[in-house]
Order: sequence, then C-alpha cells, then structure tokens
Amino acid sequence: DTCDGVTIYWTAQRTGGASVEVRIDGSLVHTITTTDGTIPADQATDSGRSWTSDALTAGSHTVLLTATGSGTAKVDAGYFHLGNRTSGVRVHKGGHSGYYTGSTWTGTLEHVESVQPACVVVFLGLNDYVYQATPADYEADYETLIDAIATAAPNATVIAIVPPDNYERAWDAWHTAGLNAVAATDAILLDLHAAMGDISDTADPLDLSNDGIHLSSVGSRMLAELVADIILPGPVDRV
Repeated sequence: DTCDGVTIYWTAQRTGGASVEVRIDGSLVHTITTTDGTIPADQATDSGRSWTSDALTAGSHTVLLTATGSGTAKVDAGYFHLGNRTSGVRVHKGGHSGYYTGSTWTGTLEHVESVQPACVVVFLGLNDYVYQATPADYEADYETLIDAIATAAPNATVIAIVPPDNYERAWDAWHTAGLNAVAATDAILLDLHAAMGDISDTADPLDLSNDGIHLSSVGSRMLAELVADIILPGPVDRV
C-alpha cells in the first residue's frame, strides 16, 4: 500500500530494554532505545511511547524492525501514514470477528494504553445475544470492559454503542441491559436500537443490514454520521 510516513509505538522499560533499529527501504533511519531509567521503580514500564519518521516519498516502502543488544523490547504497533503524518485523524482498528463482551480483551486494552487515543468507539452486544449470554451477563461484562478502556486511556472520550434489534427475536431485555451498562460508566451512549430499530431480514425497509446482523453500506454510513455528530458536533464537510 502507498504511504508517506510511519509511526512506531513501543513500551519503555525502566531496566532491561533492548534497542530497536528501524530500517526503511534497507536504510537505518532510527534506533529506538526502550530503556528509560527515569521510569519510577514501582511502575517498571511506560507504554504510549512513539516515533514518527520524516516524510517519505509517497509510494510503497519496506519497514524492518530489528531488536539489538541484550534484554527485551516490546513494539506495540505500527501506523502507516498517507497525508496525515503530522495532522489529521488516525484510526486504529481493534475489532475481532466473533468476540463478545465477555471475551479476553487483554491485547486490545494494551494497544489502547499504548496509543492513548483521543476517542475509543466500542460496539458490542450482538455476539452476546448469539452466544446466548444472559442480559445480566451482557450488562456486567459491557460495563467492565468500558471501565477497563477508560482506565487504559483516561483522557479518551469513550463512545459505547448498543446494537439495533436483529435476528427477529426479542431484543428488549438485551437492549435495556446495554443501556444500563453504559449509564453506569462515563461513556457516551450511542443507541443504534433507537436510531435504526429492527434490522432483521424481514423488517429492514431502509436496507441498513446485509443479513440481519452486519450493517450494509447504508447502515455503515448512518453509523459513521452518528459517530461524527458526537465527535464533531455542528456543520462539517464530510466525504
């Protein structure tokens, strides 16, 4: 894919951190030192460190990371830029097919802690329904996950989405559980059930879903607009 820059995120360690050499198209452009003796002894590590390359010629580039020296190095993520190396909005995808609120989210939470995003959008509930979690389990697990996200990124705005009705089954109990979960946190609620209603195969007059579960291009566009209205209130030119 075409890019004109790269950002590397890593976790610093108070002791025992290896160095990481960054090569772009075969040339050594930077060496990341992951040891930082100023980290408090009771903390040991500090995530969220990052380095961004100088501007590259827009095109295809090869990035090679190599750990050197003794110790260990933890590289959390890499982000490839195209026109947004020093500005713009960066989106990190953290979704997992088939996951539900009670799944193990350790890796995602570590990534959130490393990146320290301005906003986190979490959209869960349909798979809880599919896997026959009880409404009480859904409520408790969603609240726990939202709180964990807030702990990992305390300055982030968290938008928590409660899904629309689907599967042509009774959704009311799960909908109420989702509303209760979000209300118990500091997250901003986006209630897709209120916005979209029933998107099951036989009750989707706006074609918001492809299959009664996953949003269509029309539904995705509606969701994007609803999220944008929260992040960027007021008239904004969008493409």
